[in-house]
Amino acid sequence: MSEITDLQQTVYNDLLSNGYSFSATITRTTKTGYDPITGGQTETSTEHTGYIVFKKISEAKSIPKYFEVNEGDKACLFAGNGFEPFVNDKIFIDKNYQIKVVIDYSAGTSSLFFLIIR
Repeated sequence: MSEITDLQQTVYNDLLSNGYSFSATITRTTKTGYDPITGGQTETSTEHTGYIVFKKISEAKSIPKYFEVNEGDKACLFAGNGFEPFVNDKIFIDKNYQIKVVIDYSAGTSSLFFLIIR
């Protein structure tokens, strides 16, 4: 392992052991082709797991100006292991939330995203 990878692993282990990191499952539902049996489109769901760390919304430097933050909205960083979350995907942490904002913080091959969830 490189020094950066060792450092990332150490930080992650510290966050996990101190209860700051949580497992998260994102579910994406997409509509596929026409289903002659039902007369409508078929929906397909895929799940992707990753880890999140909650942040203060006030720490977000790049929330789109047009986005209105509502009471109860939560901000978090999502590490997705090659998966990119989209707006309106569902995310389950302690309960189901919907992703409202996605900002890509990824660098190189890592997958790190700032999310606002509701």
